[in-house]
Amino acid sequence: MKALLVTRKYLREMWREPQLLLITIMMPAAMMLVMASGYGQNPRLVTYNLLVLDQSSGLAVDDINALELARYKDGRPMFTLTSVQNLDGTDSALRDKSAAGLVIFSLTDRGELVRTVKGDATSMAFINASNYLEKVLTPVQERREGLNPVANVVEEDLSLHMPQTDFDAFAPGVMIMAILLLIPQTATLIGREVRSGTIQLLQMSPISTVNWFAGISLAQMVTAFGQVITMLAMAAALGFHMQGSPVLAIVICLILSFSSIGLGLLTACLINNDSEALNTGSVFSMLQVFLSGAFFPFDSPTLLTINGHGLGAFDLIPATQAMTILRQSLVCGAGYDTIAFRLWVMVWLSILYFVIGIFFFNRRFSRR
Repeated sequence: MKALLVTRKYLREMWREPQLLLITIMMPAAMMLVMASGYGQNPRLVTYNLLVLDQSSGLAVDDINALELARYKDGRPMFTLTSVQNLDGTDSALRDKSAAGLVIFSLTDRGELVRTVKGDATSMAFINASNYLEKVLTPVQERREGLNPVANVVEEDLSLHMPQTDFDAFAPGVMIMAILLLIPQTATLIGREVRSGTIQLLQMSPISTVNWFAGISLAQMVTAFGQVITMLAMAAALGFHMQGSPVLAIVICLILSFSSIGLGLLTACLINNDSEALNTGSVFSMLQVFLSGAFFPFDSPTLLTINGHGLGAFDLIPATQAMTILRQSLVCGAGYDTIAFRLWVMVWLSILYFVIGIFFFNRRFSRR
């Protein structure tokens, strides 16, 4: 009951500051909109337009056929070939990005077939297309020259689904970053009590630190629920291809929210006012965003292995676990059985940080 009274107190304070509440809930949606605007129209498996100039007197027929038949695993073609008779106009097509690259098949003085690939080296379309091109044409060239491959590499995709656009790949990272903003927000609530002096009144009240922190956490979880629902709805409206269960995604995000609240409480042990809380909490949240691999992959050496699951130093950050299982569930369509281990690791880490926060806060303010 005491915790619920604390929850009501902070919910009322949030309601009296509708601008802050609106920013807290709508900022993730705005971040999602920015990400979708930048990456939502970039398919992960693009059919690249290639210009082909064949000056090989028919010797490149196998190479051209291989390019025409090249397919991604989902059946989409890798290339669309446009035959040209000369180089006139090819440079302008490469510059205006109407073609990803130009492939020229020609003969040497000894009658050997060679290919030349031309394009804009600063264009991601050319970089990706040239990589696929080499992957398709190298086996054809080796067979023509009578070379036997040293090893036969068979690629097998272990994911149920793959991101269909860059937005699909980056959207879970945006969700992680938005939820981690609860760290400075939670620390700010306590920092305000410290600055105003009401922390002394709370010390003299019959409310224990556990009840106080539980009340703050419940109030923040209400905010987090609205934040998560808004983010998932915005992502779906902007074209995110959700493969897994939305309910499971909500549970994952709420567990990470509880973890962020615990870290916010721990951050409050280091500050003296709400301004310090905001700055210190923001540093902690942004540090976790990068170390969790939300946008840039980070590898850490394995410290221990549990039931076949390797855990590194960065895996002690709940956001790292959340990032992995959000991608597995939302993007790849994995179910509970696949993510269960990491999900429970995140739960126990969240509880651990919450307990540590209570311990150190009691130490600092001599609470019961």
